[in-house]
Amino acid sequence: MEALDGGEEDEAEVKTQVGTYKKGQDVGKAPKAKKATKPAAVSSGTPGVMYLARIPHGFYEHELRSYFGQFGDITKLRVVRNKKTGASRHRAFLEFADAEVADIAARTMDKYLLFGHMLSAKVVPPAQVHPNLFKGANRRFKVVPWNKMAGNQLERPLSESQWQAKISKEEKRRAARADKLKEMDYEFDAPALKAAEAKPLLENGAEKEPKAIEAAPTADEAESKEEEQVVEPEVVKKAKGAKAKATKSTEEATEEATPQKKQAKGKKGKKTKS
Repeated sequence: MEALDGGEEDEAEVKTQVGTYKKGQDVGKAPKAKKATKPAAVSSGTPGVMYLARIPHGFYEHELRSYFGQFGDITKLRVVRNKKTGASRHRAFLEFADAEVADIAARTMDKYLLFGHMLSAKVVPPAQVHPNLFKGANRRFKVVPWNKMAGNQLERPLSESQWQAKISKEEKRRAARADKLKEMDYEFDAPALKAAEAKPLLENGAEKEPKAIEAAPTADEAESKEEEQVVEPEVVKKAKGAKAKATKSTEEATEEATPQKKQAKGKKGKKTKS
């Protein structure tokens, strides 16, 4: 496999080449397949593996399957990716259902210009196919947010046992440093570390004080609460009735007062005319 895999050389060439493929773009049609050097009347039926290098950026699992599936059935497909970042390393392995199809696809696509990249395709001999070559194949790659996961892990509060493990580790480190200082005829007593205290925590990491659990109400308390609930509506109705009567009495008083005011105004007007 090392003879097939160009490694850093292929990646360096890919960086110098300008790719024209855009995400979501149609992959297009494959070129006319070259005929096999040794034509076989009947297909062997054994699978064949093809190694593909210098793949354009954005040409990943889905695009490779849709493009090279025009040659024949693809049983397994794996894009070589960076273990830490998950970025494509511009290399892939494709297993066709028939070895003859793999040979035709490799000879057709070798040194073929695809979206600004000169492809390199070779057939992998069956003796060189590693058992774990297609480990994790036939899966759509999903980006793992390692940085976000690490940040959440740091923000998550530690338990008492975890803090105790950290304290013991720090004490061992300080003891080893003190021994080295003693060899240099220098004694230094480091301050003791505080013991870890357990605190109740919520799921999101915020501290929470423990609340006392209330006891279940007794039968007498439950009956008294039910009576209060029944009596309250009657009191409210009475209050509403009293308010309605008070408003009616005020309205009647104002109606009685208005004619008297009109009569007084009329008398004043007559006196002024005379």
